[in-house]
Amino acid sequence: MRIDPGVARSWVGLGVIFRELGEGRRAIACFRQAIELQPDFDAAWSQMGESLRRQGAHRASAACHRRALALHPDQPAFLLREALNLTSQDRDEDALPIIERVVGENPTLIEAAWARGVCRRRLGDLAGGWDDYEVRLQRRRQGRLGGGELQTPRWRGEPLQGRTLLVMAERPVSETIWASRYLGAAKAQGARLMVSCSGDLVNFFAGMDGVDMAFDENGTAPDHDVHIPICSLPGLFTPDADSIPAAAYLQPDPTRRHSFARWRGLGQGHIRVGVACPDRGRADGFPAALLLDGLNLPGVQLYMLQRTDRFIRDRNGGISPPGRPVIGLGAQLDDLADMAAFIADLDLVIGVDCPALHLAGALGRPVWALLGAHAHWLWGRHSALSPWYPSMRLHRALRSTGWKDPIDQVVTELMRLADQRAGTEERIGVPHVR
Repeated sequence: MRIDPGVARSWVGLGVIFRELGEGRRAIACFRQAIELQPDFDAAWSQMGESLRRQGAHRASAACHRRALALHPDQPAFLLREALNLTSQDRDEDALPIIERVVGENPTLIEAAWARGVCRRRLGDLAGGWDDYEVRLQRRRQGRLGGGELQTPRWRGEPLQGRTLLVMAERPVSETIWASRYLGAAKAQGARLMVSCSGDLVNFFAGMDGVDMAFDENGTAPDHDVHIPICSLPGLFTPDADSIPAAAYLQPDPTRRHSFARWRGLGQGHIRVGVACPDRGRADGFPAALLLDGLNLPGVQLYMLQRTDRFIRDRNGGISPPGRPVIGLGAQLDDLADMAAFIADLDLVIGVDCPALHLAGALGRPVWALLGAHAHWLWGRHSALSPWYPSMRLHRALRSTGWKDPIDQVVTELMRLADQRAGTEERIGVPHVR
């Protein structure tokens, strides 16, 4: 930029860098500068539309995409960004034909295949969405262990009597927890079952029924016959929503469970609620302070389920409202197995889409999920219930009010539960939130 700031393409490149760094407003300013220098620069219009989409300005984004496509009607990247703007508004039915056109004309375009799969799964077409789900392995560059590429064949669902199956955990961790419900079905094929995973998941998998061995993925894989990434298991066993295995599938370690008795005892006589927020309340603009202040009610003991408790110390340092302090477990949770053991005896878990929510659902514990306006495909689009976790209630953010609406819902509902336990619901008159 110091060499020639009059080159429009340089401004577009800088804008893309700013966007990937999370500097959305600076990115838009760069694209605008490129357009001022070259009004017919189609890529600048398309990239500005994408940045506006990520900022939630969907109408302005659509206008930019129309301008880009008027200049270059058949550019696949422009068409895909237009479709993504539609999916961000829950208009998957309108987006899918555009994405299918892009995939048909550009079958090697990974991002288009991924977007098609997400659209199909969000619309309930699991069978049509699983094949495209496989492109995640290319997007995330997964499929290898510390010792290099695996030389064994991929398991495709054939009988495994007497053979050893290696299942590879994936990232994000939430999706690995979700897919681990299928390990029992894989074991039932007659296999000896091994799981490779990050070090902090070894104890979690080692304690699961049917897992014969769990080991750190940074090491060399032991001898095995076939392998499969864990998030590919649903495609083998769940062709439609009616075949989703929804029963609780996780059992906490009894010894670990007992070790947390002292911490749970601090909430004796209160509703014990685990809270899972983005670390320090900064992810996606989530107002963690607003949630914690609202949930810090009489008759309620809050436990923060993060592995760090810095944010909780800040909240308890004099700016929280009067009430019981929020207990930050922090270093008490060494790994995911510890977190599962602690959650198992909580009355309720409340939080955003994160590993703690999936653990609560896998344990069959009551859980209230706070979802953004455009949530992960697992949560569907409109329902307050999850077919994957029957014990879960979904509270969705609205584009007009953001996170305030679902936070208000869970605070009001928790207040009702606390009043119910104290026998004061009639006197206070808190409405029942359905």
